[in-house]
Amino acid sequence: MGYSAGTGVLVRGSGNTVTNTYIHDVGWMGSYTPGIEINGSDHTVTHNTVRRTGRGGIDVSWQLNGVPFHNNEIACNDLSEAMRTSRDGSPFYVCCNLDATGTEVDHNIVHDDDGQVGYCIDNSSGNFLLHHNVAYNTGTRGTFFNGHSGVSLGNRDHNSSYGQGITGASVRLSGATDATGTYVSNIVGMTKTEISGPGNPGPVVRSNLLPPTDPGYTDTRNGELWLRAGSPAIDAGETVDGVTTGVRGAGPDQGAYEYGDAIWSAGCNLPGCRSRVRNDGWMATASDGSDASAAVDGVQTTQWKSAALQAPGQSLTVDLGAPKTVGRLALDAGLDATGHPSGFTVATSSDGKRWGKPVAEVSGRSFTQEAVFPTATVRYLRITLTAPGGTEWGVNEIRLYADGPDAAGTLQAEPATDVVGTTRGDAATGLLGSGDRFGFHEVEFGAGADRMTLRVAAPGRGVTGLLQVRLDSPKGRIVGVLPVRATGGADTWQEQSAKLLHTVTGSHDVYVVAAGGPRTAAVDWLTFGR
Repeated sequence: MGYSAGTGVLVRGSGNTVTNTYIHDVGWMGSYTPGIEINGSDHTVTHNTVRRTGRGGIDVSWQLNGVPFHNNEIACNDLSEAMRTSRDGSPFYVCCNLDATGTEVDHNIVHDDDGQVGYCIDNSSGNFLLHHNVAYNTGTRGTFFNGHSGVSLGNRDHNSSYGQGITGASVRLSGATDATGTYVSNIVGMTKTEISGPGNPGPVVRSNLLPPTDPGYTDTRNGELWLRAGSPAIDAGETVDGVTTGVRGAGPDQGAYEYGDAIWSAGCNLPGCRSRVRNDGWMATASDGSDASAAVDGVQTTQWKSAALQAPGQSLTVDLGAPKTVGRLALDAGLDATGHPSGFTVATSSDGKRWGKPVAEVSGRSFTQEAVFPTATVRYLRITLTAPGGTEWGVNEIRLYADGPDAAGTLQAEPATDVVGTTRGDAATGLLGSGDRFGFHEVEFGAGADRMTLRVAAPGRGVTGLLQVRLDSPKGRIVGVLPVRATGGADTWQEQSAKLLHTVTGSHDVYVVAAGGPRTAAVDWLTFGR
């Protein structure tokens, strides 16, 4: 669903459900016209992917809504590339004076947005329960409770994780004359919290893991904010009724992911929902010799600037390190209102020496500019300006996309596009027995992978069965076999690897099929590499 100047999906009344939708390229008027607009109470909005919106990804049209916003469930949504034509708002935005009693906003991910905040509870709205949310590359703040010279009553943020690309505060509360019941705990962030101007009483802020302590995230460049072994967040959280469930170890962890548990995911399981190409440490070179590393460092708030005013022929060359399958490039200038070019071309190369004709030509200026071209497997891309400009060229981040998921990324099992014979849980499959399967469409292997790793939980002893990886159909050729070793229980997770039978290249539907045992394993995620 896409290409609307207005709202993608409008929800009014009460008791409606919006789930498993892919909404993109909407809201270009840049007003209160988001990907999903929620008005009223008792709605369920879950497992949606909202990408490329003029303003918010999920929003409340408070002028029409009125102040009751009761018992809404807003969970497991993936909101990205929002705020492309507006600066006053956020990917998740609610306003004004709303009473959100009974509403939970949990297990959502917001990222790669050209705004200032990830989750904004604006203008004296209250009684929002936020927990187990993730934000990175959202600009100034992760979450903002804005009293706006009024109250901020009963707003809570627990067990959320904030990554890189947040320059100010992981959580900010400001302008509240009364913050009764407002409570921030168990958050993990790479920036501090800011609590300014609260009246009497003020909020409760405690049990948070903030700088200068390293949170021990797995991979901030690619938004994997789950904890590594030894993270100081493990078992360091406080107990929060109704929030810190499923505890492992001596106590609840701080942050959005409980160490040792299956990794939950957000978004839909439709084609296009997962198409971001993994950044494995790309390198960028500028034609003017300046340091262009900020253009591909994965941090949207850092910026490369050209050494001179924009002129035709200036270029940036990106080395992906290995051939990758790509079909769309996003050139993001962040909040820079002047640095984006008036026109550019994109060319590709397999060796960085021989370049064919441009595969895309872009004209017109915007904060984020898109180049769409025929999908191909390439190692190098070159962006070349075609028009002069009165300012330097600025690039905050270059992002790449393909038709399907990147095999080198973390393919989480529960949003698989094909599931037969097992359950689809919140963070993993159920236990697979012989003949059960799950699959992904159009997985992009690029130049190749010859090894696979799966995170599994397997009860029993010894080898509990086999997990086969088949290509293109559930009965297609077998390219990998993992004899699953017992992990010590149905909820004890362990990474297990195996060599593929031969190198896999190109784009394929991928199926994981259990064989040889009635209780082989549950699967959290899989990935392919060398």
